[in-house]
Amino acid sequence: GLIAILWFISYDMVSSSKRIDPKDATTTGMKPQSTRGPDQVSTQSDIFSLMFIPIYFYVTTLHPLLFTHSCVFAIEAVLIVYMSTLFDGLQFGLVSGIVLVGNSVLNAFFTHHSEKSLRARFKANSSISLAQDRIEHILNTLMPVQVVEEIRDNELNAPPRAHTYRFATVAQSDLCGFTKLASTRRPEEVVEFIGELFGMFDELTDEYEVYKVETVGDAYIAGQADIPLTYKNSPVSVVLFGLGMIRATHEWSRKRGENVSCRVGVHSGECVGGIVGSEMQRYHLFGRLMTGLEVLESTAPEGRVQVSVACKEAVERGLREEGREVSMFEPRQEARLTTSKGEVHEYEEVGGVTYVAKSYAQIRGQLKV
Repeated sequence: GLIAILWFISYDMVSSSKRIDPKDATTTGMKPQSTRGPDQVSTQSDIFSLMFIPIYFYVTTLHPLLFTHSCVFAIEAVLIVYMSTLFDGLQFGLVSGIVLVGNSVLNAFFTHHSEKSLRARFKANSSISLAQDRIEHILNTLMPVQVVEEIRDNELNAPPRAHTYRFATVAQSDLCGFTKLASTRRPEEVVEFIGELFGMFDELTDEYEVYKVETVGDAYIAGQADIPLTYKNSPVSVVLFGLGMIRATHEWSRKRGENVSCRVGVHSGECVGGIVGSEMQRYHLFGRLMTGLEVLESTAPEGRVQVSVACKEAVERGLREEGREVSMFEPRQEARLTTSKGEVHEYEEVGGVTYVAKSYAQIRGQLKV
């Protein structure tokens, strides 16, 4: 801004300099500066003015300024014009002053408009970015992260792929006594209760790196498998997740003074995963694994984790690979599996005899968890 103002003043002084009249030169002893006539000087000055004004406007708008700085520049221009009226030695023309002030005010106006547009664009981009983050978060809760990336990389109308998992470990829990509790409470309280419990379960999914498949009523299903379901595939983590759900439910019941507990079934085996639905899309798991999981959950003792023989063997194999020999399970002694409603199931439905995991307190020291 300072360079532009100095340039303007220098030009104005040059173009406003008077041709010395020969009569004045005789009385003052000075020589005439030019032998050209007044019309020649005026014409040349007008040409310079026509060239100077657009160049000056370009120079003053070349570097983008903030609106506040542009206002300071405009005030400086007004002060310069005002100062030129106080000193006779400053040959600053009226038209030049108007051009200088007008140009400064015009620059301030353009700067204000540009700054306003930039702020509006910034707010719009921030809103779009926030909306995209929210959509991304929702998608990641509805589907595995790797599946979301896969969909993003696919063509627009490409059908979603199904994924075959050769070995997955899935846990399913059920809240014992919650249905009775819900029948005596207002709907708002029931929503609050289930929100608190499932919120604690959600924290456990992050801790043990398991994927939350779905919730059905008061049932909570989550597990691990190969990519794209989860990055980590550890049957030990899924069993510990099941024990964590039981422990979290017990703590919630104690704080609330309610009689609610949890039972969990854990099964290992092959399954298929895929996106279901066209409008309300979700990622679900299918196969005999899920059918056996329901039997394991419904026949599990209250407050315990029941696992299939396939899950038990996978856990023990994983512990041996880590160099740890830990006794985590006890075999069930009943002749048949029976649900809380009296329904009877055979062990063959879940691949053989089942086992009950020891409590979290019993294995915590051995696993150092």
